[in-house]
Amino acid sequence: WRERYKQWHTIGSLTWSHCQLAASSAQPSARFQHCAVAVSANCAYVYGGRDAHSETLDELWMLCCDSAATGTATWELVAQTSEQTPTARFETTLSTVSLS
Repeated sequence: WRERYKQWHTIGSLTWSHCQLAASSAQPSARFQHCAVAVSANCAYVYGGRDAHSETLDELWMLCCDSAATGTATWELVAQTSEQTPTARFETTLSTVSLS
């Protein structure tokens, strides 16, 4: 079952595209009660949640799928660049906001 969840599908022009997780890609640990948001047709963020021991997580991961060029998806742990970062949390939401 774990292999099944290493795949990512994006919706572009109302069609599904398959992206295989790059073999060299780091990836977040298994988690539950996390929040996620798609910010474009090929990019999403996952924040927080709880791990297998119910410890609360404070990591922000970005998943990008380059289906048009390579058909591969990669995870990246987003570095915290400020001391003003959110505390670890679970059962919350992420939203996109357009300021234009």
